[in-house]
Amino acid sequence: MNVQTLKVDFQNSSPNLRGELQNSSSPSQLPPEGGMVLMTVLWIILIIAFISLTLAASVRVEVAAAQNSFDSERAFFMAKSAAEVLFRELQKPGSLAGSPVRREEDGAYIFPFDSGEVRAHLESNSGLIDVNAASDVLLASMFDSLGLDEQQRNELVDSILDWRDIDDVPHLNGAEVDDY
Repeated sequence: MNVQTLKVDFQNSSPNLRGELQNSSSPSQLPPEGGMVLMTVLWIILIIAFISLTLAASVRVEVAAAQNSFDSERAFFMAKSAAEVLFRELQKPGSLAGSPVRREEDGAYIFPFDSGEVRAHLESNSGLIDVNAASDVLLASMFDSLGLDEQQRNELVDSILDWRDIDDVPHLNGAEVDDY
């Protein structure tokens, strides 16, 4: 086996603060740009860290917006699906038999889905009042049945009548565009 040795002789040399060897005859001092390089590197690291944190916050906001959009779409299609099933039940009573849809005591239909459930009620439109077509007498009697006093009733009726008409002349207790 052949062994080689390397002999290094460091005469007149001593390590400086950086661990570099210098001739002992020269003064031990840092190069003038030594501290500047360190500060430049630290500033670059600080800028990169700031950009990274800003980017991470932006990505977090974008992910939350995408999740909200996804949840909104899912809820919309769950509700639409429940409405379609209820329409079929109205057209063909008994079509819900054997399905996972259940009916509560208050008449609500519960539609189970993997990601939640939809609660739906069927209500008749026969008792509703079309405010775009109702007479002032019908509107007044509706507000009377709600327990409003005469002044509130008259303001609401006249405001609805002013909202429906095309002129800019307000009724006695009403309001037109300029009043809003």
